[in-house]
Amino acid sequence: MKNNSFGWSRIVLCLVVISLLISLFLYLSPPGYSQNNQEEALVKETVEKYLQAVKEDKAITAIKYIAPDTPEMMVIDILAEYRDDFKEDLEMDMKSFSVSAIQIRGNTAQATVTEERKILFKHDDFKDLFDKDYKKTTDTFFLEKRNGVWSIEPSQTAGISDFDDSREKIKSIMETVNKMGTGRLFALFVAISQYNRCEENMGDIKWELMSYVGEHDKYPSRLSELEGYDQQHILCPYCGKDVYSETYKVSADGTKYEFSCPHHKPLGSLECKGEREADLLIQCESNLKNLGTALEMYSTDNQGHYPEKLSQLVPDYLKWIPSCSCAGKDTYSISYTSATNPDAYTVYCSGNNHSKSGIPPNYPQYNSTQGLIIGK
Repeated sequence: MKNNSFGWSRIVLCLVVISLLISLFLYLSPPGYSQNNQEEALVKETVEKYLQAVKEDKAITAIKYIAPDTPEMMVIDILAEYRDDFKEDLEMDMKSFSVSAIQIRGNTAQATVTEERKILFKHDDFKDLFDKDYKKTTDTFFLEKRNGVWSIEPSQTAGISDFDDSREKIKSIMETVNKMGTGRLFALFVAISQYNRCEENMGDIKWELMSYVGEHDKYPSRLSELEGYDQQHILCPYCGKDVYSETYKVSADGTKYEFSCPHHKPLGSLECKGEREADLLIQCESNLKNLGTALEMYSTDNQGHYPEKLSQLVPDYLKWIPSCSCAGKDTYSISYTSATNPDAYTVYCSGNNHSKSGIPPNYPQYNSTQGLIIGK
């Protein structure tokens, strides 16, 4: 019988060598990036279908690849904004595109997109910043796998940080747009639309919280306690979920709150904070502004004259005279004065109601010449 020890030794040696080669391959591969051809194909297919939709101006199809979780009503709003505003300013024409250099790390991926395209800005303000002919562009697209499906991440793909609407910032954005492909530009539009709608949601919630604290003297323990809060409709346009309730926190004494949305970066962080005294002051200022509007409407209907008493505004110009939430009563009627030759008025929050906000007694005020006056 022959001795097979040499044969087994060779097998073991081969296995050791194979193991070393696999380790070396993994070591030399980009750290953390998947080499799964099937996933790469899915990423490429997603980007190509999105770009084809942009090329053919099929906006609602493109939105599905870049904002799959956006609630349907918001998609309709975004589409209307695209047709009415975006296309009024910009004209895009994509001649060709290609997708390459796909890298995958877990549930995130990136791909390089090359386009030959032309972008024309229709308004004179920034028209000269744009090239008149077709040009080649190269952009990096970022993707995220959510619920087992790859989609383009609009804010990262857009690559614009600290978005605001100042003229200098817009000029800077326009210069960047001239270097973008149309796919990235459409991503920028969607990212800004989602950001603006999320900001509107948070503004609506903040106003409801101000009304609540004015009535209850503290903030609710949960957003669902707000009378006007509808968890089915107040959803983040990026993820389609009520992230506001998930992030809402209130202090133990109910005098402070905060909530946020973790999405929309790098356009900017969306955070909302409030304190009882500050919100009650904002409410009082709003009351005075509403009184001022009603007084001007009365004046228009009465040959430029203002009423002798605020009660004359009810019910034609106001349903009722508002109350200052800090004082818990109408502090405006007692302070109101009017004059003729010339016609004028002054009204203020009478009493020392906002001292915790650093406001002196009998302020804020509102008059016919200066409008709102917060303090001396």
